[in-house]
Amino acid sequence: HTLIELASAGIIVAENDIITQVNRTAEEIYGYSKDELIGKPPSILSPEKHKEQHRKILLDILTTGRADKMIFEEEGLRKDGSLVPIEISFTLEVEKENMIIAVVRDVSERRKAEEERIRLLDELQDKNKELEQLVYVASHDLRSPLVNVQGFSKELEHAFKYVQSILFHSEDVS
Repeated sequence: HTLIELASAGIIVAENDIITQVNRTAEEIYGYSKDELIGKPPSILSPEKHKEQHRKILLDILTTGRADKMIFEEEGLRKDGSLVPIEISFTLEVEKENMIIAVVRDVSERRKAEEERIRLLDELQDKNKELEQLVYVASHDLRSPLVNVQGFSKELEHAFKYVQSILFHSEDVS
């Protein structure tokens, strides 16, 4: 009992589809007191869109007796009606046939961090595109004077050859 109460994850114990125990962290996640949850069905903590899925999962756990590796990331329903992103896993109590233990973690911060990571990645991609355009423009702008210098140097080369041909021909003639 003490370990459950001190756990950093929310823990909800349900027997025969009735909540029998809730720890302090679960109270914080969902905004309900223990007294408000004990005796109620666990579906009170699920938004309407997840109730059928939860019912199927719990039925599957109870009929197969297996709950290993069943971790879901979804939304829980708080007392005030707001949704909280959660990660939830279920365990079947072996000694009691109809007892299921749910371990719940609020993943709001993880979701915010993931959204921030995606935003920064998008921003980085935009900056990379801007940088590519800048490099293209700079490359083009640097090529223009270079083409002019090349053209001018060719003109000088032609002029030099012309002058050289005049000088060498005039020396041969004299």
